[in-house]
Amino acid sequence: MFIAVSMDRHTAERFEQFERSVQSFDEVVSCSIVTGRTEDYLIKVRVRDMAHYEGVFIASPQSY
Repeated sequence: MFIAVSMDRHTAERFEQFERSVQSFDEVVSCSIVTGRTEDYLIKVRVRDMAHYEGVFIASPQSY
């Protein structure tokens, strides 16, 4: 599964904070910064099913 992420602010500190946070999830396979789109990152995750995805990524959203 891929998750597209748009940052609310584009500062070096905000990007560094986000990248550190992403590393804390065992489900994250890769995290790539993208250009030319409204999204800033494309994250590839491995989850068992949608319930697992929702429990990990939707239940505790964070703003970056």
